[in-house]
Amino acid sequence: MAQKITYSDWLKIVLDPGTRRTHGLDSPRQGFDNVYNPSIDPSIRNVFSAAAFRFGHTLVRTFFSRRRPNYSVNIIHRLSDLFGKTKIIRDSKGNAVHEFLRGQLVDTAGRFDRFISPSLTNELFKSATNSFDLAAFNIQRGRDHGTQSYNAWRQFCGLPKANFFRRGLGGFSDHDEDAVDQLTRAYAGLSPDDVEIFPAGISERPVPGGVLGPTLSCIIAKQFELIKKGDRFWHELGNPVTGFTPAQLAEIRKASLSRIICDNTDTFFIQQNAFKKASHYYGNSYQSCYNLPSVDLSKWSVYYAAK
Repeated sequence: MAQKITYSDWLKIVLDPGTRRTHGLDSPRQGFDNVYNPSIDPSIRNVFSAAAFRFGHTLVRTFFSRRRPNYSVNIIHRLSDLFGKTKIIRDSKGNAVHEFLRGQLVDTAGRFDRFISPSLTNELFKSATNSFDLAAFNIQRGRDHGTQSYNAWRQFCGLPKANFFRRGLGGFSDHDEDAVDQLTRAYAGLSPDDVEIFPAGISERPVPGGVLGPTLSCIIAKQFELIKKGDRFWHELGNPVTGFTPAQLAEIRKASLSRIICDNTDTFFIQQNAFKKASHYYGNSYQSCYNLPSVDLSKWSVYYAAK
């Protein structure tokens, strides 16, 4: 179920259709998908974990709402006031978890860009005398891990490298003018080859149909391709010993994050796709939890298997 939700629901928002198609990330609507390759190493690559997958830090909001079952606002918290505050969960007897999840269904995520919430850059784990900067952490982490430069990953992805601190041909061709100006100042006296993957990657313009720029799209798509094709237990494989039956696979494809939230919180109505805001115009309107498809576990019963 986690594989289905990640690849068929979440990645379809993060990555554009062309990138998903190139890396074989989309699943068939029915039947098996025998993609396993025993020569592929599915382990997590350094650049993915240390830099590229941290693009989500640009999407984090400064304020988080807690909402009642009817989605009316109960409380709005500033993110910097939440770090380590388990008391919020304990004092509400766990109800705050339900409310935060509903808030996430309603609140708009931040844009993918080079701007990160001050709750993360100025107030991370704030104390009376100190706080941290997550963006600076990410850059330093890349240095500690020895991740290669932005240009090196551009070349790995078959994209033109930046030879000059300017926009357009021969420069930072996937950046806006203001982003190039900021990189020019930050790396004054250095070469474009010295620019690191995290700041340059999150400064790219998103690819049409996706959330990320072309370089991070490439790195992230490649990692998820390796995870899928190098997994001998990938859920869509037609292996008669370790795989699922066609009927079981059809049930797994009904899984959704919205249904999981319904089944595990006191939420009674929700949009069909939890990764997108509710919208009647875009076909993602609120509906009763009872109307959402659910996984029929009877397809795993001994009786059904014997049949």
